[in-house]
Amino acid sequence: MVAVVRAHGWQSIRLGLRFYFQSTMASSSSTTTMNQASSLLCTNITHLVIVKLDKENFLLWQSQFEPLLHYNDLYSHVDGSTPCPIHYLQGTSRTQQTLNPAHTSLQKQDQTLVSWIKSTLTEHALTQVVRLKTGFEIWKFLELQYSTRSRSRKAQLLLQLQTLRKGTSNITDYLHRAKFIADSLAAIGYPVPDEDLILAIVGGLPKSYDNLYMHVTSNSDSTSIEELHSLMLSQEVRPESQEQDDVTVNPPTTAFVATKYSSSQPPRGQSNNRSRGQG
Repeated sequence: MVAVVRAHGWQSIRLGLRFYFQSTMASSSSTTTMNQASSLLCTNITHLVIVKLDKENFLLWQSQFEPLLHYNDLYSHVDGSTPCPIHYLQGTSRTQQTLNPAHTSLQKQDQTLVSWIKSTLTEHALTQVVRLKTGFEIWKFLELQYSTRSRSRKAQLLLQLQTLRKGTSNITDYLHRAKFIADSLAAIGYPVPDEDLILAIVGGLPKSYDNLYMHVTSNSDSTSIEELHSLMLSQEVRPESQEQDDVTVNPPTTAFVATKYSSSQPPRGQSNNRSRGQG
């Protein structure tokens, strides 16, 4: 009988010690997590993520949000790598259960993240996640729903930049069109370097701008957009004045040149293999 009592006593002590250590460890982890959650609640997310998510700017929105997640050790919430603590701690008896403070704190942290994400969505995007409960569920839905659209938009804009041509537009309108494409790419997280934008602009100019094209592409010093605009404006006026001078001063020579090339071969640079813009 004494042996049975002693065995029962030692079993109770072991269970009590296990509960004590579980509670202590959970309490320590809980304190750290709760302190972190408190600091998260104090953060005004709209000051850090200034672009709200819509159907075309997911990559830009994501580029603002992800560093914030990494800094606050929250990225594991959205990639699914955070292990969820057990909901209840096992008590000194099988019928006694206590809420795990670590689980409660993690839930609070996740709901703070949910609040963060929702506060950076447009109304249309917000209506699509209203029934989702966790940060992981919302993040994965937004990735699936919006990332493909954003990449399609990027491909569309890059194609517009690559096939940019002046055509019949004046220089100012042509330059504004190029800048609009570049700004649209920047808005979805893909800024175009000025050097690449300038090459796309001069590459879409007609043959009458060949001197400008050679100057820009062979110049060792980089040309700014403003400088290019001035050069293009001066080049836009020059061919018109030169054409008027040719017609007034020496019309027979112009007629002879036109007849010569029409009966033999086209002037240099006007073959069908020209890759830049046609005027």
